[in-house]
Amino acid sequence: MSTIIPINERYQIELDDGNWIVAKWKICTNHPAGGKWVGVSDHRTLQQAGESLLLRFVSDEELSGVQEVCNALQSASTHIARAIVESGFSALENQV
Repeated sequence: MSTIIPINERYQIELDDGNWIVAKWKICTNHPAGGKWVGVSDHRTLQQAGESLLLRFVSDEELSGVQEVCNALQSASTHIARAIVESGFSALENQV
């Protein structure tokens, strides 16, 4: 069974067999849950997965100007870090 770190309704990070996977929710009307999680990138470390997700968050935005980019980066990194801590994974990692 893989470890799942929910980030928001569109993204999650999964740990499966030592690989960190950034997954995105894909709407599928013929699927019983209305959609499914689809891996969009694989990484060797949680840090790499978090950085990949950060880029996805910011690239999904229509930003203009340096201040908007800085604000988006700060907001996204805070959100991702909070999700990792709230998942309890950071506490488990210290015990390994």
